[in-house]
This record gives sequence, C-alpha cells and structure tokens, in this order.
Amino acid sequence: MKTARLYPRTLALILSGAMVATIFAIATAALSDEKHHKPDGELQDVALGQIDMKNPMMRARRFTFPPGAKSPTHRHDGPGIRYVLEGEITIYWKDSTKHTYGPGDTYFEGPGENHPPHDMAAANEGDKPVTVLIVDLHPGE
Repeated sequence: MKTARLYPRTLALILSGAMVATIFAIATAALSDEKHHKPDGELQDVALGQIDMKNPMMRARRFTFPPGAKSPTHRHDGPGIRYVLEGEITIYWKDSTKHTYGPGDTYFEGPGENHPPHDMAAANEGDKPVTVLIVDLHPGE
C-alpha cells in the first residue's frame, strides 16, 4: 500500500484554506445572531409591553420646526417613535440630559412625561428647519 506524501507547500495551502473556512464560519455565525443583525431597513425596535389605552389608534404626522423654535414641556397619550427627516432637533429629557438628533436618527418617547417639568421639551437650535416624522399610538374615539 502506498502512502501519500505531503510536501510543505501543499500542507501550508491546506492549513491556510482550513483557517479561512473557520474564520468565514465564525463571521457568518456572528452576523446571523439576532442580537447583532437587524433586517434591512429596520431603524428602531421598542418593546411596548401592555398598552393601557382604550381603542388605541396609530397615527403618523410630519412636524416641521423652524430655526429657533422651542416646544414647551408636554405629555404624550401613548408611545411613539420619531424619525428625523431633515435638520437637527435637540430633545431635553426628564433625567436632565439632552441629545441632538439629525437626519436618519430615530428616538423613542414613551407615554406620559418624557421631559423636565416647567422647562422646554425640544428645540431647533440650528439655522435650518427640522422636519420629524412622528409615529405614535393615541386613544381612539
């Protein structure tokens, strides 16, 4: 019976191929992990839990804020996701932080009070209008 003889170059090619295949398999597994991969086009995913609202309805609105405009503190009837279409909007949160969102950014506002009491909730601190798409739940009739 003949035994096959592996030459150093052939052995190196086989080992290199095995390493590439292993790295590819690990990368594929990591990308397919649901925690790290969202479907194309998904912007934000928020768990709402139990919705305590009579006859909830979903509403989509487009809101434009001129430069220098400010929004007073307010309450939300239901939860909603906001998507900035153009410009920048600064949101003041009730934990005393603020964050500026720009085109393509999303943010979530839950039901009730999200902003500091007796203070502004949002502002357009830029020199261009800001347009935000607001999709939220509100009590139906």
